[in-house]
Amino acid sequence: MADNELRQKFVKPNTFTSLGIVAHRITEMAWSNDFDSVSDDEIERALFAAWDTELANQASALARKWYPSVPPASRDWPFASVSRQRNVRRVAGEIRNFRDRRGTQEGHPELPGNFGPIVEREICDADINLCGTPDRVIFEGDSFTVFDLKTGSEITDISEPHRRQLLLYAHLVASATGCTPISIAIVTSSGKIIEEVISVHDVTVAIEQFLAHTHDFDNADGDPTKILALAKPGPETCKWCSFRSVCSAYWSKGQPIDGNGGSLGQIVAITSTNSMTIRQILPESGSDQLVGVSNIQTGDLRLGEVVSIVGGFQRESSLRGQWNTQIEVISGLNRAVVSQP
Repeated sequence: MADNELRQKFVKPNTFTSLGIVAHRITEMAWSNDFDSVSDDEIERALFAAWDTELANQASALARKWYPSVPPASRDWPFASVSRQRNVRRVAGEIRNFRDRRGTQEGHPELPGNFGPIVEREICDADINLCGTPDRVIFEGDSFTVFDLKTGSEITDISEPHRRQLLLYAHLVASATGCTPISIAIVTSSGKIIEEVISVHDVTVAIEQFLAHTHDFDNADGDPTKILALAKPGPETCKWCSFRSVCSAYWSKGQPIDGNGGSLGQIVAITSTNSMTIRQILPESGSDQLVGVSNIQTGDLRLGEVVSIVGGFQRESSLRGQWNTQIEVISGLNRAVVSQP
């Protein structure tokens, strides 16, 4: 199955990613000067209206992707109200600060450097088969800084995976423009900027690691045992992974590695369109027990199939699905999940 087909099948939005997309959208609009004609007195009203419009779009996209499950209304999403207030204040502040700076540069409206800012634009390096879309790149002369917007409220530093991502963006920008990266930065939802000065050597090391990982994956040649050896499962790594339901590493401790509710077993009875019974294989602590599964969609499932259920609410011999519970049939190469507890 091609990578894009895999993404279409497994990658689904959740309320947190949807709020993040809304924040990115209004930030992109501001950075692209879409609110240039709005007065300072009206800017927050315009931003709230833009937020609500984009939130409705993302709520519709969430409902389409999860159909026939019904996600909660957007007003009930965790942190929805706080995110709305915080991000509108942040973006309004950025717009006003930009206007103040522009007002002190009368007669020189152009941005410094040879390039204007790059905002949410995909950049590719075909030679190494790498593409990325940095949130914003600001140039100063022949140097630049890569900015990334993060909507989480508890961000205090640049994590190692995030740092690696920003360094790869820096490589793409440098390759496309010939300019030199000088720093990477995170913009938090409160407007705080966490910045790190980088060197060309830092970018080179990140690219070498990317190429090495790509080489290792290509050499695995689809062998599930070799691919599993490359995995780095862990509670935080797996928590938001869309592929965890069909990943043997997720079940490698004999239970869901992120500690969330879930069960893997064989269907022994389908009692209705939204309930069934499975004979549990994993977690090992309840191996061979019968588990009643409710509040799920059974339409495409068949007796005897082995299914992986993640994201449900489990208590002893019952498992109740939630709107975002994932159920996948384990077949073909994915039967390694069953044989490698």
